[in-house]
Amino acid sequence: MAFTARNIKENPQTRKSFPGTAVKCSGADCSAEGKIYRCFLLSLIIIVLGVSSINQVFLLFIKLPEGLNASDPEMSLILSAWTIGGMLASLASGGLADKIGRTKTMLLGLILAIATPLMYAVASDVRVMAFIYGLNGIAFWTIQTVGFTLASDIIPEHKRGLLFSRYNTVMALSWGPAGLLVGGPLADIQTLRFGLPNYVAYVNTFYASAVIVAIGTIIFALKFSRFKL
Repeated sequence: MAFTARNIKENPQTRKSFPGTAVKCSGADCSAEGKIYRCFLLSLIIIVLGVSSINQVFLLFIKLPEGLNASDPEMSLILSAWTIGGMLASLASGGLADKIGRTKTMLLGLILAIATPLMYAVASDVRVMAFIYGLNGIAFWTIQTVGFTLASDIIPEHKRGLLFSRYNTVMALSWGPAGLLVGGPLADIQTLRFGLPNYVAYVNTFYASAVIVAIGTIIFALKFSRFKL
């Protein structure tokens, strides 16, 4: 799929023989692609921080006596649902992105990433929570898989090593730092400073996660809705 935008001129010398892949760019074209990629990374940072900020809080939430009070086997079921959802998304999202476009597929994943945290508090039992958390796995791995594909469409070939490393750095925020920097402090402030019950504080943190992802989604949509990707 060719990468086109109003401020980027197509040049036969800037593309490989297969669609959507840049070989070289120079001058205004290269600068434009650089700006687009920086905007993409900015939106992705916000999205990843929002999606992953509640990972640790979620584990505490499902064990609360006033909530699901999940046992260890039940926790394993819920977490396995996330992994299975992610596996299915990894298999399907690439083909879907080729069929309907990277941007549309990415937005589908982002909508799920916004919606699922809002449903955690209404899960009536472990099976319902496993289903919801499985949808969240689909959302995260759709974002990661299609995001990588989208990055490959934008990045000039001679800068792929440098710029893909930045993409991977952003995605690494999901492995702990997001919870440490965002989710954990949000929950602790509510319980320690304002005296809210753990259950209420954790649910509020889920809502905050959805808001953060929504902000990143808006930035992404405003920039990429203009492009044929």
